[in-house]
Amino acid sequence: FFAMRRELRKLDVWAATGTYRKGGWFEHPLSQIGFAVLSALILWPFFGLNIGGLALAAILTSVVALHELGHMAAFRLTGHRRARMIFIPLLGGIAIGGRPYDSRFEVAFVALMGAGFSAFLVPVLIAASGLASTEGHRLAAALLATLAGCASLFNIANLVPVWKFDGGQVLRQICPGPVPLALASFLLLSSLLALGWRAGFS
Repeated sequence: FFAMRRELRKLDVWAATGTYRKGGWFEHPLSQIGFAVLSALILWPFFGLNIGGLALAAILTSVVALHELGHMAAFRLTGHRRARMIFIPLLGGIAIGGRPYDSRFEVAFVALMGAGFSAFLVPVLIAASGLASTEGHRLAAALLATLAGCASLFNIANLVPVWKFDGGQVLRQICPGPVPLALASFLLLSSLLALGWRAGFS
């Protein structure tokens, strides 16, 4: 909505003056950093108004940023000249490409790379946490382990095959019809629940 409204305003200015101005304050990197900080501050009370709560809020905000960076990297890999991230405080973030999608494969690849980018980082974070622990840096080890855990849970949740989630986006490209899509979604959700039950979750 914001991107479309901003683009329409720019087109109105272009039609009136003949000049097109790129960018805008809303998507400026400094504005997005400000929105990320605001998002962390809004989340802070939910985790407790102490240093630990602030750390958790900052970690969760960082996890969202890393996830969206994965989408942005996928946009660039698939030929988009521009890719940008918009932070929405308390609701997360959105990665936007520079053009419409070219194929179903591109939609699925971009959707998967949100979790895929973080999946590469999680083993590194776990190894760094173990190294920090052996060196006696308990606080750093705890923060790195928390970041790895939050990244894992957040991205696994995003791969759940339901509407608007990344997993649902991928599934819609594989199963374009409503009946196959519903059956595949049900089977995958059942498999995830069975896996969680076998892993010991109630």
